[in-house]
Amino acid sequence: MNDEILEGVLDEFKKLAEIPRPSKHEEKISGYLQKYLLSLGFDVTQDQHKNIIAEIPASEGKEDAPLTILQAHMDMVCVARAGVEYNPLTDPIKLVRTEEFLQAEGTSLGADDGIGVAEILYIAKNHEKFSHGSIRIVFTADEEQGMSGATGIDAKYFQDTKFLINCDTENYNEIVVGSAGHVYVNFRKKLEFVEPDENLKNSFRVKIFGLRGGHSGTEIASNRANAIKLMKNFMRLLQAGGNLQPSYCMGGEASNVIPTSAETVIVTDLDLESLQECGERLKKQVERNFCGAEPNLRIEFEQVERPQKVFSTKDFGELLSLLTIIH
Repeated sequence: MNDEILEGVLDEFKKLAEIPRPSKHEEKISGYLQKYLLSLGFDVTQDQHKNIIAEIPASEGKEDAPLTILQAHMDMVCVARAGVEYNPLTDPIKLVRTEEFLQAEGTSLGADDGIGVAEILYIAKNHEKFSHGSIRIVFTADEEQGMSGATGIDAKYFQDTKFLINCDTENYNEIVVGSAGHVYVNFRKKLEFVEPDENLKNSFRVKIFGLRGGHSGTEIASNRANAIKLMKNFMRLLQAGGNLQPSYCMGGEASNVIPTSAETVIVTDLDLESLQECGERLKKQVERNFCGAEPNLRIEFEQVERPQKVFSTKDFGELLSLLTIIH
């Protein structure tokens, strides 16, 4: 990619970074793309799912060339580093550019798939500078949390085309033929809460954080730990030396991000020193199992006020079983 094209694409991406676009909330970005493409003189459709479809006519003499679709998704995963104030519904992405990298200040960057959208916008803006057949632009909504844009788009936009180029990958100079699959499972269970066992005298908040995380698709094979699974492992270690009852367990940032943090509040008959010993054992497990890939793992303990309610023994056991068998 030459410098002129690179700067042109990045200029389009900077404009996208100003527009909040979490999945399920694509009103602003969809409206922006519709207005932008209309300003370039193309026929543009915005459907009920907020998908955008635009038609770029063929260059003179290329009318018989096959119609090609250029496709990208407009939504992004919105997460922020702990302590960073960020409202994904209203706040722009703050870009930081160095000599080598383009990054975001404390949040996800949105290059997935903002760069794909920016590339297509650059082509649309400069299409008269090169010879091409008919091009159909398809920007879909909600790719990151359910694919409702792609599944809801009218099939007519694909029946008259021969080629589709999906601009959503991370590697230069590669063309991928194929597709990854996924399954979303929304699970709910009404928990039974009981009073803590009077023999469990100590109460602690346990935090696991500092993991690398990453996209659950592209980084899933990168040997990165899952904070929720680590919390389960930690509670198993505690059970080997004593008794505990959790009052709550929380973890993760988004449904398609490898969890970087988790926390729980427990009542237990173990003391702080015993918890710290289990924490060190967990760190050694992570070091061994993940071969040093999580150097910033931290486990913190804080003595807290005794909670009034905790999970029932049955529900706590089922929670640990679920977190053990789930991938």
